[in-house]
Amino acid sequence: MFGLQESGEELGIPLTVLNVSEEYLEIVKHPKHGYGRNMNPCIDCRIFMLKKTKAYMETSGASFIITGEVLGQRPMSQRRDAMRLIEKEAGLEGFIVRPLSAKFFPATIPEERGWVDRERLLNISGRSRKPQLKWRNNLGSVTIPVQQGDAFLRIRDLRDG
Repeated sequence: MFGLQESGEELGIPLTVLNVSEEYLEIVKHPKHGYGRNMNPCIDCRIFMLKKTKAYMETSGASFIITGEVLGQRPMSQRRDAMRLIEKEAGLEGFIVRPLSAKFFPATIPEERGWVDRERLLNISGRSRKPQLKWRNNLGSVTIPVQQGDAFLRIRDLRDG
């Protein structure tokens, strides 16, 4: 399997891993927006993760966040209304760049300020990964991590080793 660590190394992007498992368990137990498939609190998970990313963004001096979300790829958390809700509740309105589906959304603050060239962003939507694979092939040697399919919550008690 080719994962995020390997992708980051290939692209020269450092990867920081934050352990948020204890806090995340509370989200799993009491999701404000309900559960998706396999008891995943999809919308609450995205809000939680983006809030954590926002806090890291602020302490690290970053100006915005980039995600690999594709409009319509996930039935619960990647609908247009859900994505807007998630962005708002995470306190990141205008600061999330979604390069794969950017053309389906209004320009973000990074685009408006000229930090990101909107012309280079894409208009991919839907569940098929074929457009993403075609795009990847046009990039050359960049490897995209193995897809995991629908999110499936995996909780392991770290005390058990």
